[in-house]
Amino acid sequence: MFDFKEHTEPEKGFGKIWDEMIRPGLEDYAITYKKVYRQYIGGILAATFLFFGYVGYLLATTDAKELDTTQSVILIAVLLSAMALVYVGYAGYENLKKNTGLHFKQAIDRHFQELMSEDTETEPYLEVIKTLQEEDLLPTNTRLYDGASPYKGTHRGCDFSFFVTESFDVSRNHSVRENSIHNMTREETVNRHTYLVLQLKLKEPSPGYIKIETDYGRILNFIRSWWFERDMVRFDDPVFEKRFEVTADDEAQARKLVDKALRENLVGLQNYFGKTGLYFPEPKTPFFQTTRKVFATIQGDWLTIGIYGLKDVTGTEMIFTSPDKIVEAARTSISRVSQITFIIDNFKDNDDILA
Repeated sequence: MFDFKEHTEPEKGFGKIWDEMIRPGLEDYAITYKKVYRQYIGGILAATFLFFGYVGYLLATTDAKELDTTQSVILIAVLLSAMALVYVGYAGYENLKKNTGLHFKQAIDRHFQELMSEDTETEPYLEVIKTLQEEDLLPTNTRLYDGASPYKGTHRGCDFSFFVTESFDVSRNHSVRENSIHNMTREETVNRHTYLVLQLKLKEPSPGYIKIETDYGRILNFIRSWWFERDMVRFDDPVFEKRFEVTADDEAQARKLVDKALRENLVGLQNYFGKTGLYFPEPKTPFFQTTRKVFATIQGDWLTIGIYGLKDVTGTEMIFTSPDKIVEAARTSISRVSQITFIIDNFKDNDDILA
């Protein structure tokens, strides 16, 4: 049940790590998982029964409109006890999740240690986020994804780094019942938006700034290029032009770097990650609010690519799952990390701008 058999190329070698670091503790994990899960659900049920049972008793046995001091104290004690029961179950649940996820993350890191390593210095990535926010490529409330560390490494001679961001917004839905404005109700939904931001080292530094983003249409594209004081760059490439808009400080430099191979790679990324099950679909957004699937910038030594919808490339938060699904969770984690090398391989094979 808990054996890990290597099926794909990225999984080669992980079976040994699995047997050393994860497999020995899975029997205990299965027992602990069931215990904690029962405590969690049992705490909720016990708290609900305790609270509503006492409230029902009060309603059935007293005629007073107000509770006396003793009854008030007992009610508060019952309420606190109910909250304590829920907390005990929840604390155990979260503690097991945290410890298991951390242990699994160590195994994934070891498997990919020749490719990449965790980067504890977050300041450079925060600067990247700030720049992308100023360019209106990331929402203003974007932050590093909670629990997902930045990573850096080298693949086929190309230095790279990646991190995941998250941001939140609230969408409001209005509905009218019986065609009466007085019966209109409003529902608010908190939406979470995530991006994988991948930086690839260029062969030669770019002297200017180049931005490749979603095509908004001719009018909005013109307004945005005027606002950012950059030239709009057109290409005789209908497939690319239908999806992306390019603005740059230097049009000649942009035409040199955003060559046919790079344009094909970006279109391919959008097609691939827009169709695979590894990424979440885009949420519905209000008019003029565009959720971008893929964007890219070229500045200094780096080609920066943003891909919408990826939650956690290392997959550590998926690991706290039922014991019978933990092997599949490991496969998903490895598959997600391998997407980084997949992207770099495509750029290295089809383009000549990377180091």
